[in-house]
Amino acid sequence: MKTNVLLLEIYLLFVVSFSSPVVTAEDMWSEAWRNVVANADVRAANTQDFEGTEHFSKLFPKHSGFVEDEVKEFKGRKLLHSNNLDDQNGLLQFKQGVADPNGTLQDCDTRSNEDHCRWNGVTCSNTTIRRVVSLNLTGTLNASLIGEISPNISLLSSLVNLTLSQHQLTGHIPGALGKLSSLVGLELRGNNLTGSIPGELGKLSSLVSLDLAFNNLAGNIPGELRNLTSLENLDLYSNNLSGSIPPELGSLSSLVSLDLGINFLSGPITVELANLKRLEILNLHGNNLSGSIPFELYQSSFCANLEEFDLGNNNLTGTLPAQLATNCRHLTEIDLSSNNFQGIIDPAFGSLRNLRHFLVGNNQFNGTIPDSFGNCSKLEAFDLRYNYFQGEIPESFSNCPILQGFLVGYNNITGQIPRSFAKMQKLSILYFMNNSITGRLDHLENCSGMWQIHGENNLLEGPLPKFFGKTCENLTHLFVSGNNFTGSIPPTLADCPKFENLGLSSNKLNGTIPAEFSKCRMRSFQVNNNNFTGDIPSEFSNWSTSIHYMYFQDNPLLSGVIPREFGILQALETLLLFNTNISGAIPDSLGNCSNLENLVLSNNSLSGSIPVTLGDCRNLSLLLLSGNKLEGPIPDSLGKCTKLTNIDLSKNRLTGAIPTSLQGCLSLKTIFLNKNQLSGEFALDVSKMKELQSISVSNNAITGDVFKPLATVNSTINLKELDFTSNELSGTIPAHLDAAEFSNLKVLLLGNNKLQGVIPPWIWSLPELQVLDLNNNSLSGHLPSDFGNLQGYFNTSVADVDQPLSFYGLSSQFYIPGFEFSISGSSELEEIGRVTFTTDTKYVISMRLSHNQLGGEIPADITKLSGMKYLDLSWNSFQGEIPFSIGSLNSLESLDLSNNHLSGKIPESMTKIYTLSQLYLANNDLSGPIPQGTQLQSMSDSYYWHPGNSGLCGPPLEHSKYSCSSSSGARESFSEFFGFLAGFLVGFFMVTFLFLFWKPARNFVYTKKVVKISTGLWQPKW
Repeated sequence: MKTNVLLLEIYLLFVVSFSSPVVTAEDMWSEAWRNVVANADVRAANTQDFEGTEHFSKLFPKHSGFVEDEVKEFKGRKLLHSNNLDDQNGLLQFKQGVADPNGTLQDCDTRSNEDHCRWNGVTCSNTTIRRVVSLNLTGTLNASLIGEISPNISLLSSLVNLTLSQHQLTGHIPGALGKLSSLVGLELRGNNLTGSIPGELGKLSSLVSLDLAFNNLAGNIPGELRNLTSLENLDLYSNNLSGSIPPELGSLSSLVSLDLGINFLSGPITVELANLKRLEILNLHGNNLSGSIPFELYQSSFCANLEEFDLGNNNLTGTLPAQLATNCRHLTEIDLSSNNFQGIIDPAFGSLRNLRHFLVGNNQFNGTIPDSFGNCSKLEAFDLRYNYFQGEIPESFSNCPILQGFLVGYNNITGQIPRSFAKMQKLSILYFMNNSITGRLDHLENCSGMWQIHGENNLLEGPLPKFFGKTCENLTHLFVSGNNFTGSIPPTLADCPKFENLGLSSNKLNGTIPAEFSKCRMRSFQVNNNNFTGDIPSEFSNWSTSIHYMYFQDNPLLSGVIPREFGILQALETLLLFNTNISGAIPDSLGNCSNLENLVLSNNSLSGSIPVTLGDCRNLSLLLLSGNKLEGPIPDSLGKCTKLTNIDLSKNRLTGAIPTSLQGCLSLKTIFLNKNQLSGEFALDVSKMKELQSISVSNNAITGDVFKPLATVNSTINLKELDFTSNELSGTIPAHLDAAEFSNLKVLLLGNNKLQGVIPPWIWSLPELQVLDLNNNSLSGHLPSDFGNLQGYFNTSVADVDQPLSFYGLSSQFYIPGFEFSISGSSELEEIGRVTFTTDTKYVISMRLSHNQLGGEIPADITKLSGMKYLDLSWNSFQGEIPFSIGSLNSLESLDLSNNHLSGKIPESMTKIYTLSQLYLANNDLSGPIPQGTQLQSMSDSYYWHPGNSGLCGPPLEHSKYSCSSSSGARESFSEFFGFLAGFLVGFFMVTFLFLFWKPARNFVYTKKVVKISTGLWQPKW
């Protein structure tokens, strides 16, 4: 039946063909065949082979071969059509898996563009059936894809290149990519991909480049990558890969570039890398690799082609082998910085004619800088920072005409900056800070390429350079603080059009500060610790959007006022203006400096009130206004400065109460309000101030119970210092505070108040307490018998390092010193030094309980406090003897027990306190000879011992008055002898009476004969 239908169709085609003479025979047969196939395809529903082929061949044997070719072509066309749809589906499913906020894939839509080969980033082959061979979608800052890579991208089975870099793709790398057997390049760098590198990528035998850099990939580098024998570039830079470098990488014989930098790889450098004979770039920078450089890596058999050798920022040790220079002759870059290498730099490295970068900073290299580096005519960057090099800088570096960066800071280099450097027109970064370099810098004025000079903390002298090059067009940084420069600041530096950072701190400069710098866009202006005079130029307000740091402090002759115009400095972060002669009011306009973080105006002659507008500086962290003449109340508005960490308003004339609004500043670490005229109660709720460490409100008129608000303190608060000395506090110290809630407290100062009652037990249970001052109150009662909980006084693991002791005029300032600043730079050259602030307190481990009404004996247990250096129990009512074990306080430097009722002798153990330099025992009833010892014998002044203590004798007291053999001493000796004689006589007569009148005693004296007995023993006869 099917055959008959087929023959009928062919017959009809013949009929039609006769009526169309223009159609060729070949066209006729082709058309006939297409119709046959179409009908057969319908009947077979694409599931059966066409059955008419055999019959057609029998009927038309002449065309049987043609028929078979047409069938084959149809089947191939059908398969290619299927593959073409797979490509389109793969692209559509990739698009479906990502978000495209910027429309990168907006044309990937069959409704608007059926030809997927014309979609963005898609490249197809030039064959009859066009296949997708490349998908290149590199993101930009404003156009990036978000989402995961669909595993169905593997449907692009003819893909040769896949580039999806610089997007925000997340998730894992699909293992299905291993099916793309034609893939030559795979680049997924600059995304947020996570998970491990799939081992399936090892199936991509045609892969030449694999770039997965700048992602968050983790885990080990899969050993399956050893199968990528065609791979020339492997880039896994900046991920979170861990484990060791797999030895399987040594099988990648075609590899030219290997970049495993900035990961967490550990262990030694695998020696199998020496099998990579074609390698030109080896980057292992920024891992945790250890051990030395393998011997095999600096043999000519491996490194004959090596150009870049980067092992920087690891934990590598050993020396820098000279063979790396003699065998690896094509090296252009050597980076071994930030390791633990040591030894010298061999002069052989100066023979590398192609060397551009030599970076070995932050190691332990020593010796001198080889003169041979002058032969490296292509040298661009030379970095030896943070080592132990010594000697002078070789003149030969002037033979490196394109040298741009010369960095030798933080070594022991001496001598001068070579005068030949003046001809180095390309020199742009000269970094030699923290050495002992002498001489001048003005010979560098011809270096027109100069960009940054960092020469802080050397021995430079003379005037500052006036310019760098005729136009000074490149200079941005001039940092030469901590030298001996003299003269004034050259106004010509202000003509450098890009100049923005000036650091001249701690020199011997004088004159006025040039207003000409106002035409620059200064970012940092540091002129502190000099001898400048005159006013601060108000023209500096021109830096309204550029200036971040202004340091004017420690210029004692700097006068005038703070310019009101500074209120428009919108970018200002730090203003340091302390220890000068600045006067006038603090401008209200400073409240407009919205980025202000550090405002330090201490120790000036400022007057008026604290501006309420400072509360608008919401980024304020450091507010230090101490040592001025400020008056009025502390503004409530400061409570709006929620980022405030340290506030010091001490040594002013401030009045009123401490505003409770400060309790909203939850980041506060220190509150210093001492030496003002503040009054009222201390009512700050500090329970939420988790960072609080120090409170000092001494020398005011604070009243009430300070422990009521402090009762909210808990152990999560790191409160270390509490100072309420010299106020009007009254009443008793609460008896039931929990010492565990004050477990971090080291300093408790409540002296010079009106406190009464006994010292509560919780004070003696503070585990880290090191300074206790309760002097000059009306406290009574006895000291405890157990001091064992005061670990801070004897446990050196708890105690802080303390400062030298001075005994006169002790105050709270002695225990809690002022603030200390340091200006620290960044490792990045372009970073400006920031002000760092520390509140670490150094103080004497001490106890002052003087001028109270304490009584009883001094407990022997107090001698356990072996770390104590100052003990003052004077002006109390202590009685009894000085504890015999007082010598156990072997760190004691000052002991004051004067004005009590102590008696007895001075213990011999006191001679073992070799650190004792001050001893006050006057106005007691001590007696006997003073123990012989170096420390005690050196205290010859009478006020150590007298008045009182009339029974003391011997050195170091005046021999004529207090000698133990003098008349007064003789009388004492006679009294002792008379007492002994009287006792002896009374005892003698009593014994004689017993033997005369008591029979048993008499019989014992008068025994009868001894009679022998058979035992051979003798016994008395009673």
